[in-house]
Parts: sequence; structure tokens; C-alpha cells
Amino acid sequence: MVGRPRKHVDPQLVEKLAAYGMSLEELASTLNVSERFLRMRYPEQLAAGRRKLKKTVWGLQLRAAKQGNAGVLVWLGKTILGQSVKRPVTLEDLAIETQLEAELAQEEQQGEDSTAQGTGEAS
Repeated sequence: MVGRPRKHVDPQLVEKLAAYGMSLEELASTLNVSERFLRMRYPEQLAAGRRKLKKTVWGLQLRAAKQGNAGVLVWLGKTILGQSVKRPVTLEDLAIETQLEAELAQEEQQGEDSTAQGTGEAS
């Protein structure tokens, strides 16, 4: 075989770093490959990582909203989720929000159950 040796990058690492919010440029630099290499070989992992990042931000927004931190909500929504005042809400957005609200409610219930058990109270 003639030419450069074939580079291998762990696909799970690509997804994980994309989920951290690293730009394509940062990913390429960190992994010592070109941006084109990542776009061509790992498009699914890049997309999956970005979806995970968005889901995380949605969860953080919901928690912050419950705590009343509007400034963080606006900034995260604009910079990470690309939200704007005139952005239409999609069915996918509603499905993710509904799922996250259910998960948060379940976490809160588990926390309340743990607290009640620790104090001897019944729920």
C-alpha cells in the first residue's frame, strides 16, 4: 500500500467531544485530524453529539427556569440552541421538552422520597 497510513479516531470519542460543545475546529485540533476528515468519516457521531448537547441544555434551561434565572436561560438558548424571539417551536422541540419535564419531575420525586425516608416521614 502506498501513501499515508490511514488515521483512526474513536467514533465514541468524536461523539463525546461534540456533546461537550467543541467546535469542529476544536475537535479536529484535539484529535490531530482535519475538519474535512471528521465531516467525511464521522457525520453521524458529530450529529449525535450535537443532539446530546442540545438535550443537556434543554435540561439546564428547565432547571434554571424553575430557579428563576432568566439571564442564563436567554443566553444558553441563543448561543447553544439557536433560539430567537421569532423561532417557531417544532414538534421535536415539544417532544424533547415533554420528555425532560417528565425526567425532572421523576428526579424531584426521588429526591423528595429520599428526604422523607431520611426523616422518617411517609409520602
